[in-house]
Amino acid sequence: MNVWLRVRRAQTTLLVVICVALALLFIGHLALPLPNLLGGARLEVPLALLLPLWIAIVLASGLANGDPLQETVCSRPLRWLDIAYCFTIASLALAACWLVQRVSGTSLALAAGRNVFGYVGLMLLGRALLGAPAAAVV
Repeated sequence: MNVWLRVRRAQTTLLVVICVALALLFIGHLALPLPNLLGGARLEVPLALLLPLWIAIVLASGLANGDPLQETVCSRPLRWLDIAYCFTIASLALAACWLVQRVSGTSLALAAGRNVFGYVGLMLLGRALLGAPAAAVV
């Protein structure tokens, strides 16, 4: 199990969750201006809502790390372990975002925690449709 966690980069993923939570403390209501493709004023997307993409990208990288040939003959249910791993990381990120919301009082922290689940779900969907190396594209 330790090798599986090392291959999935569990330590790096936990470090990214901590970094995202700490960044939410300092970002506040900073917004990223994006062009409006329909015309009019630019769209102001809060950076706190885009920051959880980092977690989904690191998760996708860790899930693509394994050797597919060896994982097909493994006796453990690796697909279910990967899903449980992703759910656990997303739950830890949501708990960290909830803690940041309690400490700093920003309402965007809970929205960021919600977005972690959405981004990880889209990453898992992309993994099923496009394969592990291209999962983060979705």
